[in-house]
Amino acid sequence: KISESLKSSNIIDFLHKRTSRIVCDRTGTHDFNSVDAEQIVMASVKESLLKRQKEETISLNSPELILYLRIVDNKYLFGLDCAGRELSKRQHLVFNNANSIKGTIGFSALLYAGYKPGMLLFDPFSLSGNIMLEAALLKSNISPNYYTKKFSLLLIPEFRDRVEGIIKK
Repeated sequence: KISESLKSSNIIDFLHKRTSRIVCDRTGTHDFNSVDAEQIVMASVKESLLKRQKEETISLNSPELILYLRIVDNKYLFGLDCAGRELSKRQHLVFNNANSIKGTIGFSALLYAGYKPGMLLFDPFSLSGNIMLEAALLKSNISPNYYTKKFSLLLIPEFRDRVEGIIKK
């Protein structure tokens, strides 16, 4: 199915002369593993690049662009990883504790609890203060990745102006 969708997709054009790789994440029972899926899809990508006479370069260690394949049971999602890095990492966790929860989990806990900015918040299990920090970010309306500003979409001229405009806002 991915091979067929690649024929009409312009995602191949973004890969031209850029290092890339495929990352697969799957859930469910399959008779293949993630590495098998990555190899099969990469073969389809290479075939599509060759048909369009585009140059491809694979880099497993430091790709410029990452194609992401998510498989859940018999359905899949395939596309370009816009960030090119793990968005759940937080820059403010200077003194992280090995038993601390991730920032994304802390933020989810706030939403699940129905927390709204300005409400009183008590966290007796704070360790590194992730939930409090996420509450402060929520109140300030600032993205946890606001100061990082490193997104793989900035490497693609067709997206650069639009992405930089969003970041400036």
